[in-house]
Amino acid sequence: MTRTSEVLAATRENVRNAFTVRSETADQRRARIAPSLTSAGFRAVDSILGEDLATAGTKPFTVDYTIAESAVSELVGDQASVLIFGAKIETGSTTFSEERTMLAGLKHVDGTWRIDSVDEAATSARTMPPIKPADPMESERDSAIDAARTIAATLTRNDEDDPHGTIARWLSVSTAPLADRLRATSLDDLKNRHETQADAIKSVAAASAVEAGKATVLVSVSRTFTTDGTNLTPGHSPHWISLVRDTGGAWKAQDFRTVDTIRAH
Repeated sequence: MTRTSEVLAATRENVRNAFTVRSETADQRRARIAPSLTSAGFRAVDSILGEDLATAGTKPFTVDYTIAESAVSELVGDQASVLIFGAKIETGSTTFSEERTMLAGLKHVDGTWRIDSVDEAATSARTMPPIKPADPMESERDSAIDAARTIAATLTRNDEDDPHGTIARWLSVSTAPLADRLRATSLDDLKNRHETQADAIKSVAAASAVEAGKATVLVSVSRTFTTDGTNLTPGHSPHWISLVRDTGGAWKAQDFRTVDTIRAH
């Protein structure tokens, strides 16, 4: 197992354990999740789970966290960061799911990786292994991540009043076969999506693979939706995007796949 896959495996187990909420005492919970967290990690997780922990203390209540996709964004020495697309699954009188994107910081302590921090509003996840200082791939990676955020914003933005223009903008940042797939999009579908905006500035991305002229990036774009032309609802759109440089040196999307966090469980 490589260090990257080791970190990803530890992250999945630690996040699943730490973000599970059961009707149990505080001492029982601490004993259960202790192997997954540092002291700072305890504080970070408890801050996020505050309301859920309070509810579990008064009535039967269960919360699980499922990871749909993840990518190591940093791995230097005994510290790592992992971008996670997942969903909170709440089961009580009803079953409830909601998307939850996080940037988890991990620390290698006593031979194990443990959660040391959690950021639910991350706007940057810049680095990735195994790039070292002064490595020429560092600039290639950063360029690919910046391009992925911009291209993902373009590919997730739809102007329902201008479906032809929407497809033209999509094609401008795509290569075949993605362009062929996008050309087949129904204009009627575009008119009924009610998507009004994609915000690349608020997106967060992490590269999972980079080589000269090629990259694969996990990226989430902030979006707003409208159903009546006035009421805007914020949301996030997580995707895997494969990039290649064209003959002019510009990054273009070769593939673009939506991550379905809610159905992951």
